Amino acid sequence: ETRPIERLVSCQAKRDISSASEYDRLQFSRMKNYTCFKSKSCDYTLVAPEEETLRFNSSFEGGNLRKAVKVSEDEYNLVLEFDTETEGYTQWFYFCVENYKAPHNVRFNIVNLMKNDSLYTKGMKPLTKSLAAGGLWTRSGNCVAYYLNSYERPLSSSKSPRYYYTLTFTYTFEAPNDKVYFAQCYPYTYSDLYDFLSTLGNHSSIHRINPLCKTLSGNTCPVISITQNIQTYNSWEEEHSLIQKSAAGRRLLRQKQVKQKAQIKLMERIKNKKILESDNTHKNKKAVVVTARVHPGETNSSFVVQGLISFLMGESKEAKALRKKFIFKIVPMLNPDGVVWGNNRASLLGVDLNRRWKNPNKYLHPTVFWTKRLISTLSEENEVVLYCDFHGHSIKKNAFMYGCFRRGEDVEDKRLNILIKLLPFMFQETNKSFSFKDSKFRLEKSKEATSRVVVFKELEIHNSFTLETSLFGPESLAALENRTQEPGELKFPVHFEKQHLEKLGSDFCKILTIYANSKTFKKKLQHLSNVLFPKKKFTETREKATGCEESSTDEEFGIANAISKIDEVEFSQLVCGEDPDSGGSDSEGSDNDDRKQCFLQSRARRRAKTPAKKTIEPEVPEKKLTKSAQGRSSVKPTTSVATKQQKVHSLLKQPVNFLRLTYKISPPGLDSQVKPYYDIPTLEGPILPQVRVSATAGGFRTSPHVKKYQGESPNRRNLSSTAEDPLKTTKE
Repeated sequence: ETRPIERLVSCQAKRDISSASEYDRLQFSRMKNYTCFKSKSCDYTLVAPEEETLRFNSSFEGGNLRKAVKVSEDEYNLVLEFDTETEGYTQWFYFCVENYKAPHNVRFNIVNLMKNDSLYTKGMKPLTKSLAAGGLWTRSGNCVAYYLNSYERPLSSSKSPRYYYTLTFTYTFEAPNDKVYFAQCYPYTYSDLYDFLSTLGNHSSIHRINPLCKTLSGNTCPVISITQNIQTYNSWEEEHSLIQKSAAGRRLLRQKQVKQKAQIKLMERIKNKKILESDNTHKNKKAVVVTARVHPGETNSSFVVQGLISFLMGESKEAKALRKKFIFKIVPMLNPDGVVWGNNRASLLGVDLNRRWKNPNKYLHPTVFWTKRLISTLSEENEVVLYCDFHGHSIKKNAFMYGCFRRGEDVEDKRLNILIKLLPFMFQETNKSFSFKDSKFRLEKSKEATSRVVVFKELEIHNSFTLETSLFGPESLAALENRTQEPGELKFPVHFEKQHLEKLGSDFCKILTIYANSKTFKKKLQHLSNVLFPKKKFTETREKATGCEESSTDEEFGIANAISKIDEVEFSQLVCGEDPDSGGSDSEGSDNDDRKQCFLQSRARRRAKTPAKKTIEPEVPEKKLTKSAQGRSSVKPTTSVATKQQKVHSLLKQPVNFLRLTYKISPPGLDSQVKPYYDIPTLEGPILPQVRVSATAGGFRTSPHVKKYQGESPNRRNLSSTAEDPLKTTKE
């Protein structure tokens, strides 16, 4: 059993770690030593029978299988590996099996899955690849079932025990001594990403690949920049220096750069004129940020990103227009360590990185920290019109989006809400595998620390989405073939393949052209208006009244301009309320870790045992006021201070409905007294004693003076009495 190691951590890193949450600090203190590539310890020797036994292996990049138990010659129970430094998140599996005879039908039972629902109940099949059959990934397997088993989770409480789930299926080996790989979805490893990026070397004028940061194990997190004439864009050294600085530091640096450019312009006017013009062309562009693979087990999202990058690097008319109008920043793999080590959801630290965006730690969550800083820096230079995080979904079919929602009754809020829904609506018109009906727009409390919500709230990027792609496929074959379903056509299970996932990425780019000019934007918005509200037609009365004509297709058209050009009445009719349904959002996924639940329970018990701090009520000593001949007051302590204080506190401990606070203002030389009062409703229990204020020539003096009334608040009446002794305690 590997023990946590002592790490050489710098003083700055220690300060960064000390600012992390209690759970993250605890996880780091017991984290094992992980290398940048997956390796197994050599402290044991595997001894297996040579005959009539299948041989299992998962010691390769992205593999996940902990143990195989032979039940019989034709049945094996399989146990998956937990995510690193966790006791949960078991869903992703990827292993190899070597058989000894053929044909051989074997049943496999994966017995420690944790989700209470799965697409296997809706017809999804495991993914297999036989080297003897050509080495192509295919969906195969029979008698697939997903059900709750009787194996109790070790850290569940006795009052409410929890159990694992089992995925069972059969597979027939067709060739002897064959190697067959089994996986939940198409594997996409860290090496596959760099193999793909190496094919983009011939397009140096439109793209750039740079290292964003290093992970906990030492792997590099790459960031891809795509735009036209990228050689005139800020160099990575300049961009990285801005990212390293805080917001205030970036402002100072930009001020220095402006002064330096002004001096250079005076000295070399002709030469630097071209440089400044090229800089302005990039400053006028809009920006789009795309991230993916924060959850390693959602491998289908990497194929969607690959399709997006391939489209942007292409020579089509749409790709050239997008490179001319936009600057694309793409972080294709936010969790490289988890991908290498075969995790399903967590990082090497054992935490969900998509729940660390609100306050990421520079040392413990480096990819999230620097990606958030990258978006913040980019938004200061260019208008970021879109942010999208690509995910995979293990419960629902189709592809769909989660968006945000602004609560409010103002016209601007309603305008914004309908603009947020425009892009998902157009996605459905472009690709039938995408479902606008399944897309949800809401702000959940459990998702406050996700990238989508943080970018929407903190960075104020309104088009902030999560693109979810099913690990299974769309609802019908017609949607997969991007055609309208014919009447009477039956629906049967169909799976997404690699080319379908890549097409989702390319179609995602195509819908971004609606933000390039106002003419296209208003046409799409009119179409959305007619679909959602057929009786309400999109009017252009505002444009006719002002006499404004449609802008050309080359007009720069951002979100701010779009909001100002849309009719207010139409927006108030189009906008819908916040979605009450989460839309199948996996709210349990982030906390599906027994170790974390045990920590939360123990912390709750510690807090319950810790006695609450008692608030000591301040004692207000009774002061006796006497008038002198000159009108000044002298203070004389009374002998019955404790008795009066006890009376006041005994009164305040009784149930009180209303307390009347009386302020006595006694100017010197006047017999009349002004006593305004206030009825204060209070709860039962001890209350701080109220005071009566008397003004004399010597200043203000205070003394406890409380009158108690049961029931309804009494009517206003004059409580002043010139004969009343101010030191006399009122009879209760």
